[in-house]
Amino acid sequence: MSFALLHQRRANASKVLVLLNNLDNLNNELGINKDRYKSLADEMDSTFAELAGY
Repeated sequence: MSFALLHQRRANASKVLVLLNNLDNLNNELGINKDRYKSLADEMDSTFAELAGY
């Protein structure tokens, strides 16, 4: 294999690692936002039930 090809593969591997790291961060953020949404939805349901007299 030529040096240029090895260098290109190494650069691509670095980019893949950065993308995987970004994906992990986005998945973590998604989980946090899902939990936040669930909490807000539960609170809205509870408030509606109180207002409706249930």
